[in-house]
Amino acid sequence: MTDTRIPDEAINALERGELIEAVKLTNERNGCGLKASKDAVDAYIKANPRLKRRFVSERPSGGGNRAVAFIGLVLVAAILYLAAGWARAVLSGSESYQPGSDSSS
Repeated sequence: MTDTRIPDEAINALERGELIEAVKLTNERNGCGLKASKDAVDAYIKANPRLKRRFVSERPSGGGNRAVAFIGLVLVAAILYLAAGWARAVLSGSESYQPGSDSSS
């Protein structure tokens, strides 16, 4: 843990939700390096519950949720398409079902 002081400008940047800007400002004002600046800003956030809640809740959750939902939707659509074709084939009395073939003609 370092005793790097967080400048007022960096605190203001944190209040606006600008974490990277806060680290840059801390580095510029103190000249202590990016790692030490990031550690100091992280410690400041950890010591301030309101900021801690804000930055923890704003972190990305992976972004994979949309992709998983899209793939699920495509799979459901494919299953419904195949089930509808199978149902048409059964109702029309066809011996075998060929996906994509139109048995109604």
